[in-house]
Amino acid sequence: MPPLPLWKRLYLLCTRPDGLIAEYDELGALVRAGVLAELYLTGEVSDREGRAVIESTPLLPGALEQHLIAQISASRPRTWEHWIGTDPRPTERLARDQPVSEAIVTTERRRALGMVPYTSYRASDLELTARLRAAVEDTLRAAKADEPDHDAITHAAQGALSMLPDNAKSLPREQQRELLAELRERAESSLRVSHPRGQGRAVTDTDAAYAALAMRIPYRCKHFQVEGDYDDQIVYFSKRIGPIAPALSSAFSTMKWTRAASFT
Repeated sequence: MPPLPLWKRLYLLCTRPDGLIAEYDELGALVRAGVLAELYLTGEVSDREGRAVIESTPLLPGALEQHLIAQISASRPRTWEHWIGTDPRPTERLARDQPVSEAIVTTERRRALGMVPYTSYRASDLELTARLRAAVEDTLRAAKADEPDHDAITHAAQGALSMLPDNAKSLPREQQRELLAELRERAESSLRVSHPRGQGRAVTDTDAAYAALAMRIPYRCKHFQVEGDYDDQIVYFSKRIGPIAPALSSAFSTMKWTRAASFT
């Protein structure tokens, strides 16, 4: 199977372990964020003062990409949160139709309580969805492995300070700058020796976007576990897709409060 686009990975990530795909408004917002993230990474959508702007059209856009590009093109500039949170249910249905046509998702007619008919949507390849769930933590762990640990940082800093001459403050400013540059280079060399980078695999922009968006999935839609502290990695990955990750979180929060208000 060819590599799945980002939005399709996120869609399947919301599959429960028993294979059933949850039909929530959040799923529509998630796939919209996935489409925008890929368009942002390829430069076809850009950020202008906090608003999404179409720069160019992909050569072979899918139905979901065409739908979102048409909406943005026909409107005045709006925020990323607006475009992520707009029409979540129609978007979810449009997103669902493509995996169904590709047999990635299968349908089954059932009856609730033996009376009410409904359609069940299930991922056809449970091994694939299991790999997608595991890939979130694998990507975060790979990025964390490329960072020097605290002991290495402390050792490098102590080594640099020990090389600072006693009369450093009395030196001319130009000499101070040269001395600091030399010490910085020695400290960085020490870090490279004590903790060489590259121990984890290189994380592509698409994989980074996948992990950043996946970690923002609300609890009721999240069917995977990530053990450990990866806050720094999530922040770093989120920056690769500009305003999209925080806009997704904001859209989810708006949906939560809107849903709560509808019950009062």
